[in-house]
Amino acid sequence: MRQYTGLEVAIIGLSGRFPGAGNVESFWSNLKNGVESIRHFTAEELAGEGIAAELISDPSYVRASSYMEDKKYFDAAFFNYRPDEATLMDPQMRLFHECVWAALEDACCDPDDPANKIGLFAGASGNINWAAYAALLNRKGLVDSFSASQLSEVRFMATRISYLLNVLRHNVF
Repeated sequence: MRQYTGLEVAIIGLSGRFPGAGNVESFWSNLKNGVESIRHFTAEELAGEGIAAELISDPSYVRASSYMEDKKYFDAAFFNYRPDEATLMDPQMRLFHECVWAALEDACCDPDDPANKIGLFAGASGNINWAAYAALLNRKGLVDSFSASQLSEVRFMATRISYLLNVLRHNVF
């Protein structure tokens, strides 16, 4: 390790999914062209979603939201997950799987090649609502409790992907 200065990091692949942009190129295009990624809803659209009329007419009610397109589509089999595991997986973790794979493709990087030294770092916000939802779903015994916690807690995101892609074996720390 003495031969390294700590400056040997290179970002060679990039991926991302954003509200109003399914990839980094679209996101950059939106930024350059001033495209608004926040969706504004009409009173009719909100009423159609079951929002109460008195709430819609409340001047402090915000009739806008940003949301991710196609977040419900996840190829569990591609990542070697069973459908019941994918059902319990936090949506942030599903998107992260897809983005990591897309970043590796963007970099033309094969995680199985021992010459590639890959470091994976991630940040996410825990979602207590998702954790409660996943716990209720798992009462049917879809997976064991340890696996359920690993799938529904985003703090395990980088660890889970590193294990899945076996990238830690290449790092020398």
